[in-house]
Amino acid sequence: MLSYLLYTIVSFLGFLILVIINSKYRDLSSINKFLQIPIGIMSFRFFFHTISLFYQTQLTQSLINIFDVLGTMSIVCFYLYIRGLVLRANHLKINYLHFFSPLLLMIVFLLIRVVDEQYRPMVRMLYAACAGVIAIFYCIVTFMLLNRHVWNRAKDIKNFANQDRVIYRWAVFLYICSCLLVLSFLLRVFLYNFYDIIKSQSSLLEISSIIWLGLLIKILMTPKILYGYDILSNKIDAVAIPGLAMESIWSYSETQAITNEKDQRLGPKITPFLRDHFHRIEEATIFNKFLRNGDASIDDLAKEIKIPSSHILYLFKYHSNESFIDFKKIIRIYDALSLIKNGYLNSQTFESLAIEVGFTSYTSFFLSFRQITGRSPHDYLSSRLR
Repeated sequence: MLSYLLYTIVSFLGFLILVIINSKYRDLSSINKFLQIPIGIMSFRFFFHTISLFYQTQLTQSLINIFDVLGTMSIVCFYLYIRGLVLRANHLKINYLHFFSPLLLMIVFLLIRVVDEQYRPMVRMLYAACAGVIAIFYCIVTFMLLNRHVWNRAKDIKNFANQDRVIYRWAVFLYICSCLLVLSFLLRVFLYNFYDIIKSQSSLLEISSIIWLGLLIKILMTPKILYGYDILSNKIDAVAIPGLAMESIWSYSETQAITNEKDQRLGPKITPFLRDHFHRIEEATIFNKFLRNGDASIDDLAKEIKIPSSHILYLFKYHSNESFIDFKKIIRIYDALSLIKNGYLNSQTFESLAIEVGFTSYTSFFLSFRQITGRSPHDYLSSRLR
């Protein structure tokens, strides 16, 4: 009865999350498509296991076997999901070559059913070996990917540091869960193929369902993990004046205590107009490309948007999660990404791109680009061209 309840809950939550992703987060399908595959397989898998507890037929058992073997796709999909999450490379056709390994495993599994009795032990051994190699390989390459692009990602800019923390925790949690699922799967394969032990498999299946339950609850409790990186640039692309594109950077409450007497007198004059000031800064810097001027200072910005420089200094000191220097980096790198998307590099160089968006040198552009995107400009361009 406990197994029935557990499998039912996990299956229901899986189908529910698929509906949520394909309705509320449909515009993020390129990020989450490889997350949906294992969730879908898992949902059907536990659905048929639930049915088999009460109504077991040859058909339900065959479907259970199919979805149990398809479960090997999970580790492959988790790798591709994390790869797309970090590198935004889910559009690459080469990604689908990774499904060759679970397909091969499926073929070997079917061979167990059709070969002569005398050859079955050998085919079972081949199946177990293939399953082990695939699982260990993808555990290793996923770890290497996370270690390089997530866990060691630069976190100097506050807004991106907050985003990194969310994705870091999600990546660690997902990786641990995937390794536990792999371990559970390999144990079931080992017990079945070498000892024909069926009873212990049900316990391992319950453990797998508990792990999946934790994963699904994590997604429901923290839906922002579905966004991945580039949250900020996605918002900028989607927002037009009078909407705020950089809501996560601005703060309507003070980010630190105001102890300076001059600032205390200035506060009441600025606070009623915070949103208007934020709009003016964004309109000038994001939409009118004011920061393409490499020498742009707060005084220059003040003249451009007709707000006293003391007010802008106050905003970046008490109502911004970024300093003015880091704010300029973020805007200029976003500007560079927009130009790259629009084909600027088809006829120009990275050096000219750096100067175009306002950097004084390619070195400063390179360091800022890597700091914000987690990749070098060349790596970013290569991922778009594949």
